[in-house]
Amino acid sequence: HQCIEDLAAPFRLAAIDKVACIEGRGFLFGASVAYALSVGVVPVRHLGRLKTARATYHVQFVDYSGTHKTLEIHADGIAPADRVLIVDDWVETAATVRATIHLVESCGGIVAGVSVLMDDTDAATRADLASHGYRFLARTAEGDPF
Repeated sequence: HQCIEDLAAPFRLAAIDKVACIEGRGFLFGASVAYALSVGVVPVRHLGRLKTARATYHVQFVDYSGTHKTLEIHADGIAPADRVLIVDDWVETAATVRATIHLVESCGGIVAGVSVLMDDTDAATRADLASHGYRFLARTAEGDPF
């Protein structure tokens, strides 16, 4: 309960309309944060996993492991000018977060913040994400193999 409250707290006064949560463990945190903020939730999934005939936006990127991947979002999941909080569990290179930012903006949404449980990025990446309201609850220790 405290983890979800801590992820949501910096954005309680940010007039969030939707939470975009990223495939996998991000769904657990994102759906819970959306509930805590009393807003809608929009899944960001790997290509082919959105099982409807609705239109989607998609973006290709290279993840932390060097693997080429594609994320997609329903084109109507975020309305123009919706203020969107992106939620995920872990950020290492920020490639997935940047891809999600692109998807939210493709829908016409405004990224009002990024809230993650664990940060494993470098100072330059954190500084770059700061313009999107990047917040994290904990950082990995330098050289941590996890």
